[in-house]
Amino acid sequence: MSLSLFTPALASDDYNCTQLMYEHGLATSAQLYCGYEDYSEAVISKASQCMALAEDHGESDRLKETLKEGLADFQAEYENASNKKEICSVFADQFPLFVRP
Repeated sequence: MSLSLFTPALASDDYNCTQLMYEHGLATSAQLYCGYEDYSEAVISKASQCMALAEDHGESDRLKETLKEGLADFQAEYENASNKKEICSVFADQFPLFVRP
């Protein structure tokens, strides 16, 4: 996985819930490993809205798995990185709508 392949879902109001949940997983893991001070309330709110929609349509298990994939992908990227500070810096630069160092 390369974080540079992703354009944050919140870049527009027309976001995709699957992509948002994956990126929410990435960012949640990044916050844990990188120690970012701030995590966007807007992301949390939109992720909750997406989960509610998924539950209404019987898709919540799929969306939860997508969230878990994001969590695991960032963890793997972080653990394999030779320069942990760099991966944290790059993530914060690419996902400023999600986290702030």
